[in-house]
Amino acid sequence: MAKRGWKVTVIDKNTIASGASGNAQGVLYAKLSAEMNLHSQFYLSGYLFSLQQLKTHLPDKQDWNNCGVLQLATNEKEEKRQATFYERHPMDEVVKPVTAKEASGIAGCQIDHPGLFFKDGAWVHPKSWCERLLDHKNITLMDHCTVTSLSYDPTNGWQVEINSESTLQSDIVVICNGDDAKRFTSLDFLPTKPVSGQVTQIPHQDIQLKTVLCGDHYVTPTHNRNLNFGASYRLNTANCDVLNEENQSNLDNLSDQFPSVAAQLSDEYTSTGRASVRCTSPDYTPIVGAVCDAQHFQETFTALKKNRKWRFETSAKYQPGLYLNIAHGSRGLSSAPLSAELIIASITGEPIPMPKAQMDMLSPNRCLVNKVIKS
Repeated sequence: MAKRGWKVTVIDKNTIASGASGNAQGVLYAKLSAEMNLHSQFYLSGYLFSLQQLKTHLPDKQDWNNCGVLQLATNEKEEKRQATFYERHPMDEVVKPVTAKEASGIAGCQIDHPGLFFKDGAWVHPKSWCERLLDHKNITLMDHCTVTSLSYDPTNGWQVEINSESTLQSDIVVICNGDDAKRFTSLDFLPTKPVSGQVTQIPHQDIQLKTVLCGDHYVTPTHNRNLNFGASYRLNTANCDVLNEENQSNLDNLSDQFPSVAAQLSDEYTSTGRASVRCTSPDYTPIVGAVCDAQHFQETFTALKKNRKWRFETSAKYQPGLYLNIAHGSRGLSSAPLSAELIIASITGEPIPMPKAQMDMLSPNRCLVNKVIKS
């Protein structure tokens, strides 16, 4: 928005990238289904878009590296899935199959499984990217500020109360605060859920690893001599306590899935952990776009409760200038930037950066439809 000349205020209740985006290294690639459905098409587009954005925003590559990502087939089921995917959708310019021997040459250490290699897949220090995006003359950052209420005035637009002390006015509000979004009355229909998890870091390590390795877990090449790997999942909780048992579980998974990396750890090391919260939706798809008036929606489309295939002609009533960009789970590096472009296009009237079917897949309206059907 700032690049398009808008004056933007970013409000953060803590400091920038203090949540899941505060992890030392995130992984950028796209896990694609064999049938290449809408979900996969969206993430493939998002992955390629994010790569291009990183090359523009962080050209010196000090805080990211497109060293490639090896998505390893650590069991027979995954190996068959990957083979089916490539047979149906060959795209060597983006991703190609590799043998265990070829994977070992790419990684610079022994790999015991075949897999798919994303030649431009990357690790990213998310906080550096966030800081670069905020470094713009049209952006004002308000950190350590809590939005205590959000309301709409037809005359003055959105009223955003900060710390119960001051109020900002704006024509446009974009909510990007994950599971916290549903604490606002107009968004209490959201079915999001928190999933906290823990990553592990071992400092002072020089590991021979030239690319990111992914299976059920991941490990990245060292950055500033720190090895980062994980991650655990704690379903339906926002607990961010660092647990010794989860560090041990991450270490066990490292030894099980990437033994040649684990074998390089020094005899004496101290592992540290960092826990944070991801926001997910029931269908594991981001929730992005304009927000409807939930009460009006339920009253207008109540027939969906008896017949989910009911065809309607009335348009939904939207809340003026209110947008969501949440529920990116653990794949926000691939999905959030392209989702932001969708919102911008909706606001400014620019061409939509994806097919309408993908836009509908992301729409917050699907949450309201499901709520009416299940009510």
